[in-house]
Amino acid sequence: MKLEEKAKNFPDSSGVYIMRRRGGEIIYIGKALSLRRRLAYYFKAGQIRSPRLKSLMSQVETIEYLLTPSEEEALILECDLIKQHHPRYNISLRDDKKYPFLKITVNEDYPRLFITRTIKKDGARYFGPYPQVLPLRRTIRLIKKVFPIRSCRGDVTRVKRRPCLYFQINECLGPCQGKVDKDKYGQVVRQFCRFLAGGQDEIIKRLGEEMEGFSRKRQYEKAAKIRDRIKTLQKVILMTEIIAGYPPLPKKGETRQALEELKNILGLKAVPDVIQCLDVSNIQGEEAVGAVVSFQKGCPDKDNYRRFKIRIVKRIDDYAMLEEVLSRHFQNLIEAKSKLPDLLVIDGGRGHLNRALNVLGKLKVKNIPVLALAKKFECLYFSRIDKPLRLPFSSSGLSLIQRLRDEAHRFAHAYFSKLRKRKLSASVLDDVPGIGPQKKRNLLRFFGSIEMIRKAPFQDLKRVKGINEYLAGRVKESL
Repeated sequence: MKLEEKAKNFPDSSGVYIMRRRGGEIIYIGKALSLRRRLAYYFKAGQIRSPRLKSLMSQVETIEYLLTPSEEEALILECDLIKQHHPRYNISLRDDKKYPFLKITVNEDYPRLFITRTIKKDGARYFGPYPQVLPLRRTIRLIKKVFPIRSCRGDVTRVKRRPCLYFQINECLGPCQGKVDKDKYGQVVRQFCRFLAGGQDEIIKRLGEEMEGFSRKRQYEKAAKIRDRIKTLQKVILMTEIIAGYPPLPKKGETRQALEELKNILGLKAVPDVIQCLDVSNIQGEEAVGAVVSFQKGCPDKDNYRRFKIRIVKRIDDYAMLEEVLSRHFQNLIEAKSKLPDLLVIDGGRGHLNRALNVLGKLKVKNIPVLALAKKFECLYFSRIDKPLRLPFSSSGLSLIQRLRDEAHRFAHAYFSKLRKRKLSASVLDDVPGIGPQKKRNLLRFFGSIEMIRKAPFQDLKRVKGINEYLAGRVKESL
């Protein structure tokens, strides 16, 4: 298929496109709000007049793409890939332009939290990058309400006469005032690091319980503020996990070596040609989804990516969700008489592996080796080996499995984010006569959620701007 015809089949979605010359060398990386429309530009007759672009297109042999949930994530991914591969025809972003990071100085007795654009090997921890600094500053303000970590550069060993504003508004524990000891402060810092490193569910759950408590006391304004904080933290969760989840592009010759290594370590009869990986994504059971990504010869095979909305399992149960997605995926493969994978990878530990083997047994699918990758210590649990395997972090085989796991994680989160945005944009209030977009926003801002509106007394509904007695009655009747 010619490049022009292939470009017409690119998705009408945001993402990053990678142009390679013969031999596999990356010569240009770009981002687009719509990959299909952007690539069409390169093949439109008479469109390209620049000698640089003409030279570029004369050398392009293949074009690949990576999907992202938004143009912002595409911007970040483009930046990372350009800095990693230094393509010849990328002029911008090869300089010292840098995106902001969150820095927590864990190497200090009382760590500070602030924004930086420079990463140093100084013992501190860095989180990011983030696409814009202004939203990041606003996010820090909200994060500091949950994790009141100092941002000042002052010497905390010298007690000041007057506390700063951040201490007075409860956004700092006040180590400079002697209000917190080192151990308690360190505990808050460790919780913050766990939050950004993947331990978000506990924080979200605690804030949700606090919001419910205020709602039961009819303190709706406080409940709404916590709701907004939860939404912001969820945005941070999605953005940081999406950023961290993009798989690095394999170098030439690396994939063959990785496949050979997996064959030898796992004792497979042949080098696995098709490897598929499954992941499940949800936040507190909300909009639970599953995703299956497929790699052929060690490279992404996007035509065989599949995503699933969890339909049967209604509770928070990762094992049950895994079984549902795996069962539906293999039933589809069997019915379509498609090629089954040579190796199946599951994101999880021994329990996830056993559940996957149970599903394949029920479907009478035999001779497919199954591998589970546990995030803690990156242990491998293999269906044909009793003890877990621990490969060195320099292992190319482990790197390939990690790339599969991370790509499945990214693909699942992209679908989860899409469904969640669609859900937030719709509301049962849309069907209430007399309730337009502005009144709907006023109700949701005041109460925090549809469930809180449903539970609210009739008199409280009339407290909302624009809601009179008649409309309050219509809302209660409809909900």
